[in-house]
Amino acid sequence: MFYRTVSDVIGDVIETQGGLTGERDSGCFDFVLPSEMAMALKLPETGVFTFSSVDGENGAIPLTLESEYFRAFETLFVDQGRLCIATYPAYEPNMGKLSKALPSSIRFSNATFKDDEIRIETVHYAVVSFNYTAFSDDKIEGIITVLVNSLNGSVTRISKDQLTLCGQLSDVSDVNGYDHLTKSGRDAIPIAIQAVQPMIKEDLCSFIASAQRRLNRDIARIC
Repeated sequence: MFYRTVSDVIGDVIETQGGLTGERDSGCFDFVLPSEMAMALKLPETGVFTFSSVDGENGAIPLTLESEYFRAFETLFVDQGRLCIATYPAYEPNMGKLSKALPSSIRFSNATFKDDEIRIETVHYAVVSFNYTAFSDDKIEGIITVLVNSLNGSVTRISKDQLTLCGQLSDVSDVNGYDHLTKSGRDAIPIAIQAVQPMIKEDLCSFIASAQRRLNRDIARIC
């Protein structure tokens, strides 16, 4: 299971919006916010966030799940995403041919294959795209798009050329099944987040190795 602390999430949000955060330990960290972000959150441009349930001390700003400041962060993401749908008709396969092909494709030990029931189900897929940014002496940005099967949770990375369905997308609020679709989409997000992390690391392996070499070189100079 993929878990992150509130301080990790808030720190990453600040940095992706162009701000800076200090060392994230002891339940608090220093921050520097861009002026636009500070105005949107109604916060000072510099300060200290504390993530304990105790009220902030020494001027620290309490940022717990129940605090108004935490809820203010959602304003940064208003109208930043879109949930859309494309529906494709399902064609029933030739069950006679399928019944003959399955026994030779699937090996049964001490058993025989028998077709007892035919059931047609609608399978929802979520297309989730992630934009990542890596900083060192250089800056690298990239986009990874994955396809999540809501029925079994399988995740497949897809290329830009494979996104042919985008031209047929329509706003989800204009179609039936809105509630079910949005639930499928919500369930797909944590699955996609967990699956995409090793993909990003693989894409950045050369970048990370280069940054590590520079770090080792700088440490050697200091020592």
